[in-house]
Amino acid sequence: MGDTPATRQPSRLTLANALSLARLLAAPLFAWAAATGRHGGALALFAFAVASDLADGPLARRRGESSAFGGFLDHLSDATFVSLGLGACALRGIVPAPLPVLVALAFAQYALDSRRSSERPGAAPGGPVLRASLLGRWNGVLYFVLLGVPVVRDGLGLGWPADAFVLVAGWLLVASTLLSMLGGVFLLLEKERILPSDMELEDEAEGVKLSCHDMGLIEKLRMTQFAGSCPEQIVIIGVEPAKVEWNTGLSGEIQEKIPEIIDAVMAEITCSRTR
Repeated sequence: MGDTPATRQPSRLTLANALSLARLLAAPLFAWAAATGRHGGALALFAFAVASDLADGPLARRRGESSAFGGFLDHLSDATFVSLGLGACALRGIVPAPLPVLVALAFAQYALDSRRSSERPGAAPGGPVLRASLLGRWNGVLYFVLLGVPVVRDGLGLGWPADAFVLVAGWLLVASTLLSMLGGVFLLLEKERILPSDMELEDEAEGVKLSCHDMGLIEKLRMTQFAGSCPEQIVIIGVEPAKVEWNTGLSGEIQEKIPEIIDAVMAEITCSRTR
């Protein structure tokens, strides 16, 4: 009596998660079919994987069942399916041998970065929400495209594109995957989530403010709290300065980071639409 009700956790037993799980379980069978020349079976499983991947996210959002776990399972299923499928193609010499390994490593880096972000103070509850850079998102699409080229070609008995074309495209994806992974390692952008409860200021440390230029970010956020307009969660996207000095305009280093800042902002805007 008088206790605060426990926050209800979203169920993991959803139709969308079942589709993602089915795709994950189909991955080894697909890789076996692709590696052993069972082209009809490989094509059918590939078609199921694409259809389920297109359906599970919208289905979860329409039914109000989106969750961090669902997003992780979705991406894990995709990474496993393309990694094993590309591995089967690599055994046949159709795609570069390093590519399936890099796909798996890129997903591991992606998940670890998201986990690290979720463990910061003020992170949204419910587990890590996976976010990728613009290059990472395009790579994820192109993995499926590259895998689908030989699978559809062989499944339908077509003679084009040639294996040499697929191999060259595979090496280009190796390069873009490495670039994306290096971007994740050396990215200077840092995301922090702030909750209103984190905005505690000590009165004796505030001092006298002569103008709004003397006020820090937390103080401005405290003003929105006093005004009753403070959002529940705030995302700050910033760049660590190489040096602090009097100057006008942006430094060359910051100018180079503008595209990454835009990618980060767009990822935050669109993350609510992803599972």
